[in-house]
Amino acid sequence: MQSIVKNFIQEPNAYYLFLIEDIYDYLALSLREEDQHLFEILVYYLLWSIEKGNLCIDLDDPMYLNLFKQECLNLNSIELNQLKIIINKIKDFPNYNKIFELYQERFLFFKKHYDAQILLKQKIESLKNHQHDKTELLDTQKILSYFESIPTRLNLMQKLGVLLSLPQRFLIISGGPGTGKTTIASHIIGLHLFLGMSPYRIAISAPTGRAASRLYESLKSQLDTKDIELIEPKTLHRLLNFRPFKNEFYYGENNHLPFDLILVDESSMIDVFLLKQLFSAISFEKTKLILLGDHNQLPSVQEGNTLSDLIPTSNIQPSKKTQEFLLSFFPNEPIEINKINPYFVELKESYRSKKIIKLLADSIIKNEDYKMYLNYNDEVQWIEEENPKQIEKILLDFVNDHIIKKIRDDLKVIQQIPKEEWSQDISDNNPIHRIYETIVNYKILTPYNSGNFGVQTINEMILNHFFKKKVSSGIPIIIKENDYHNNLYNGDIGVILQDKNNNFYACFKSSNQYIFYSFLSLSLFDYSFAITIHKSQGSEYKKVLLILPERKEQESSELINRQILYTGITRTKETLILVSSYNTLEKAVKNKIIRISGIKIW
Repeated sequence: MQSIVKNFIQEPNAYYLFLIEDIYDYLALSLREEDQHLFEILVYYLLWSIEKGNLCIDLDDPMYLNLFKQECLNLNSIELNQLKIIINKIKDFPNYNKIFELYQERFLFFKKHYDAQILLKQKIESLKNHQHDKTELLDTQKILSYFESIPTRLNLMQKLGVLLSLPQRFLIISGGPGTGKTTIASHIIGLHLFLGMSPYRIAISAPTGRAASRLYESLKSQLDTKDIELIEPKTLHRLLNFRPFKNEFYYGENNHLPFDLILVDESSMIDVFLLKQLFSAISFEKTKLILLGDHNQLPSVQEGNTLSDLIPTSNIQPSKKTQEFLLSFFPNEPIEINKINPYFVELKESYRSKKIIKLLADSIIKNEDYKMYLNYNDEVQWIEEENPKQIEKILLDFVNDHIIKKIRDDLKVIQQIPKEEWSQDISDNNPIHRIYETIVNYKILTPYNSGNFGVQTINEMILNHFFKKKVSSGIPIIIKENDYHNNLYNGDIGVILQDKNNNFYACFKSSNQYIFYSFLSLSLFDYSFAITIHKSQGSEYKKVLLILPERKEQESSELINRQILYTGITRTKETLILVSSYNTLEKAVKNKIIRISGIKIW
């Protein structure tokens, strides 16, 4: 048991290891053997809860303790009151308060999780208590002229989101794919530029490089201004200037980010510690923070459910100044200004021509009847299949039809040219562009990384079938860890290419050109014909083959759930092929992720 605790604590902070050993020394001297055993179970329970994505354990929730006992211990004699008693016995021990925190006599945290959640709460409290809506400084006529000048006609909620970004220092805009989040983002930036904000005082970011680049490309396509080219898309780690050799961020509580407006996409992917760092690095006296995301998507891989936790309660009203400001723009609209949430805008209207995919995803996330949308025209195809051989054939046919056949001729063209003559242009005339677009637009998704029809087995199957397990031109890859030397980041998608001299390179897309790296210079990466649904967040594809393989009950309970199914479905823009048994599909819809945060931020 002690080794489990050490392994967990040593990773994030070596100092914790010293502290926990100190606790054990006092336990040996001060507690009976039975109490020492109870303390170990308590710590194990907290570790188990953290691994589930929670920030703490709820000492008033017997159902969750029962789940823990069934999955880990099967010790029916352990009860919540015993765990509460042992906490009371150790809370006066030296260093206890440096390791644990008991909040409201109910929620037990590791100190680092408690500190992160408390900082977010304090920042939000400060924000609420010090309104900064200096609406009298805003030029209403100039703002109206901006809306009249743009070709896009925003719906009511989109317009509201853009307008709220002017007086508010913090704003969440949530909505599913196709609801216009990037349209709002483009006009938030466009309006601030129009009103005189310098592009150098605006930052756009996302948790992954791929998501940041996709946001930037969308903004460029929608904004008719060259100022957008002066705004560099960055991952959150780059924005906060993470220094890997020191394992620290340059920007933080004592050194705030030098921007007036920060816009962050795919915010549901941010874990509680990275969000804490972002909030620490922002002075809401000077900087506005706009978070874009879909709160119905999967929460972050690490602990926390940050986007959902940050959504304010519905009883918050805009200030009188903000209400008066908004009334200038909605004189005849059916909207009750005094009832809107000034910190949160939810988009529900979809603008995609493919409606069935959204209807399917919405019905799943709401636990409504979704079956009517399966096998619907050419948008959704459900293949009810459990036979491994048949699933393997479906996978190989998908790759052959949508990738191998389409890129074969273009691969031959570039293999006749030395790398120095490869075009970096992003245009349909460039064979490399056609190869890359094919690679990134057709994707196999699965919940699992390993095991039966996990990412590793699917990619090995494809590599063996089409490439005889050799490094070959046309194989897609995905970066596994941030590579600061090559300026590549976790989640970036590339493709292996071979030139005339039989040298292999990895091609990646930057904001305005293709960049080629020697294949041998790359750090950690995976092959990526198939990727996990978690890894797919922040990306969209023309066609998705979504595999939900059969697994044992205990294996599937973690990764077969409503949010993972919703996220996988909503990665596709045009066509979804879903391969799953009916039982697995039903299991996913009924299993909803609920994470325990303990502290309400609002």
